[in-house]
Amino acid sequence: AGAAGFASLAALAGILGAPVALAAGAQGAATPLVQPGSPVTIGIANLGPHPSLAMTIQGFKDEMAREGYVDGKNVNYAYSDANFTQALMPQMFSQILTKKPALILTVTTSVSQVARSVVTNPAIPLVFTEVTDPV
Repeated sequence: AGAAGFASLAALAGILGAPVALAAGAQGAATPLVQPGSPVTIGIANLGPHPSLAMTIQGFKDEMAREGYVDGKNVNYAYSDANFTQALMPQMFSQILTKKPALILTVTTSVSQVARSVVTNPAIPLVFTEVTDPV
């Protein structure tokens, strides 16, 4: 994806560190997505294990590290894949959402399309990669 593909990660890092990243609860109460002093969780939803997809995910993590998000220190990645099975995608997202991610990286068009319907909290940004059409 090259440097241009990751140019917006600086803005993304700003979103993750912003104290205004709030989600409205059932009664309209605000719940912070990122708790001060605790590591941020980023979900990674992948179609399945494949070398080119793994390179994309590693590139994302590398750029996040350059932005100051160090895996295991101030960021944790909640990875799940659907083992190339469309029917497993809702379960994959359920697993990721239990980790209360501040953001979800979706890898491939089909995963991104499912994310748009399954991730109902508008405060959780979805970042698409390896996508031809997320809509």
